[in-house]
Amino acid sequence: ESNEHGCIAANSMVEFDGGLAWIGERGPVAITGSGFEWIGKDIAKDFLGSNRKYARDSQGMMRHAWSCHDQERCLVYWGLITTDATHQLDYQNKVATYANHNDKAKSRFACNEILVWSYRANAFSIWKQPQGLEIYWMRRLTDKNGDMRVCFLAADGRIYAMDEEWQDTNRKPLSLVPASSGSGTTF
Repeated sequence: ESNEHGCIAANSMVEFDGGLAWIGERGPVAITGSGFEWIGKDIAKDFLGSNRKYARDSQGMMRHAWSCHDQERCLVYWGLITTDATHQLDYQNKVATYANHNDKAKSRFACNEILVWSYRANAFSIWKQPQGLEIYWMRRLTDKNGDMRVCFLAADGRIYAMDEEWQDTNRKPLSLVPASSGSGTTF
């Protein structure tokens, strides 16, 4: 079965409570206690065919994709780029959209849509970022109070924390406090 569910996005592999998930050619896949499971069956059209929603490079890979596990909310986030993405990247003196760049540049693009999987409910939803707030990475970080928060680096160069207070209408970047040496995930 692993031949059917191979990974096309190395940075999409994410460990979650009870398993491991990633983006395969046909969409999200997970290994749980019951073995391989094609969890993205209901959204396969977004990953397959000439009219697919999510972009790939010339090798059929999603090197731009990333993942994050939100343990408190029992969610897995995958950053993806849609085929209709209009944001641009300046790479090696060429400013262009994802569709018009080479594969090396495509791997450096910020993601304009987040695919969210609730493994508790086994349900998917999406979060489409406003123009200019595309996301380069997302991960859990420890704040100065010792609390874990899911944070992301946006295309505007700022780090935002995702919590119940953050929304499109009141988004504010975090005020970062330098951490002691060796604590790369503390702000």
